[in-house]
Amino acid sequence: MDLVWLKDIVKGDIDRVGSKAYYLSQLYQAKLPVPNGFVITSDIFKSFLQINGINKQIDAIFDKVEEAYEDDVKYGIDAIQNLILKYNLPTHLESEIIEAYN
Repeated sequence: MDLVWLKDIVKGDIDRVGSKAYYLSQLYQAKLPVPNGFVITSDIFKSFLQINGINKQIDAIFDKVEEAYEDDVKYGIDAIQNLILKYNLPTHLESEIIEAYN
């Protein structure tokens, strides 16, 4: 399964789901006011980037960004986000997300 619910994430999953999702899961599991949600795995996201050739385009954007300049960083973030949004998710992942929302 390419989706993982916050309630199901354990310490060993940090590489699989990323640190942000891991820490959100810890808050949720500690019964703090965090709704149970889900994340896509790092592997499926990397696969999505690779299949669509986005990873190479992201590298090119990073090459242009000068970290010392806030405007460059903002440009890089916006450019990468717009690039990712141009592509459709794999059909099976889209179906899993829709099912999870229902």
